[in-house]
Amino acid sequence: MNLKITATLSALALAAAIPAAYAQEQEEVSGFYLGGGMGQFNAGIDDVDQVDNTIDHWKDDDTAYKFFAGYRLNRFLGFEVDYINLGEPSGSVVPGFNVDASVDGFAPYVVGTVPLGPYFELYGRLGYYFYDSTATLNVGVGDTLYAWVYLDPANMPSEIMLQWNDGTSWDHRAYWGANMLAWGANGTASQYPAGSLPAGGQWVQLKVPASAVGLEGKSLNGMAFTLYNGRATWDSAGRLSSSN
Repeated sequence: MNLKITATLSALALAAAIPAAYAQEQEEVSGFYLGGGMGQFNAGIDDVDQVDNTIDHWKDDDTAYKFFAGYRLNRFLGFEVDYINLGEPSGSVVPGFNVDASVDGFAPYVVGTVPLGPYFELYGRLGYYFYDSTATLNVGVGDTLYAWVYLDPANMPSEIMLQWNDGTSWDHRAYWGANMLAWGANGTASQYPAGSLPAGGQWVQLKVPASAVGLEGKSLNGMAFTLYNGRATWDSAGRLSSSN
């Protein structure tokens, strides 16, 4: 299943703590200012492959807010730093499959202004938004993790491995074929032997019980696709709910 999450931010009203930087008789204006605002962050899945079309229009939203502080050097130039938090929209895509997303970060700006009169000014900002965004996959009891793979029959790998991160470590692995990658302890959740290599020249769905790699009841925020020698092509990956 391939997910593409899009988001829009609406109704974010900002209120500066100082009025327009145009003083009577065009005196120089400088000093610190603060402000903030709030609105709504809307997130939705707009491209879901290999899943029924009824969930193509999944949406959720959460409250978004912003704080900013800056320093005005004069009527024409200032510097500003914003903190933006777009909330944590979440929801059930299909029974047993939840999406949790969060976005927040900082944005430094250089602010330029051109006074247009005693009450108005034209301004522009140049900066960059440094953000941290996460989307997790919640795994339930009895679920199965999967990934589709195609092995090149003319260049077969010795081993292929799937790895998952639950937010604390990558010690959740399953491998097929020879035990060539010395990560974790063989026979445990950190290095679960899932069987022999699948046949080459065809698409195969790899499946691993979540319990075998210690991921029942966990939230996943990372996945790695690994092979030793050879060539492989990976496609969609995710989990199969025990309720399906």
